[in-house]
Amino acid sequence: MATSVGFIGVGNMGNPMAGNVLKAFPLTVFDKNPATMSNLVAAGAQKAGSAQEVVERSEIVMTCLPASPDVEALYLEPGGLVERARPGTILIDLSSVLPSTPRKIEPRAKARGVEFLEAPVSGGVSGARAATLAVMVGGDPQVLERARPVLRAIGPNIFGVGPVGAGNTVKAINNMMACVNSL
Repeated sequence: MATSVGFIGVGNMGNPMAGNVLKAFPLTVFDKNPATMSNLVAAGAQKAGSAQEVVERSEIVMTCLPASPDVEALYLEPGGLVERARPGTILIDLSSVLPSTPRKIEPRAKARGVEFLEAPVSGGVSGARAATLAVMVGGDPQVLERARPVLRAIGPNIFGVGPVGAGNTVKAINNMMACVNSL
């Protein structure tokens, strides 16, 4: 049976990434703005009524949110993803956030038997649509190997860059170098 995947946050970047995941895996989606899910549901995704419903239905949950406070709230508040995930679930945050954010999440997830990877992406909306994103993964290499088939759905270039926190550090350096090179 195929791995059940959930995707929370299907806005500008999340929507095309979720669409590519849907081509390879059964997918459950949620976004605070229901209109952003309509194309995915029309293509065969299951619509969830809450982020908590996504994590309850999925073996791997991907999130793509605007900023660190959004990620911390979704994962760490009472009733959040870390609390609701079953042991063995893999949570993957694709958001570009402060390196301290995933470092706050991982120990709380591990304490509950839940796996966590940070996996910020590079390549923009066009790369998300084309499934050509580079993915900079921070976290346990064994968990990365278990999640790699799902990550391949969004991009071929998946780099394990070290412990949790390293993914967003490398992403920030990548962005800084891109800016320097554009001068």
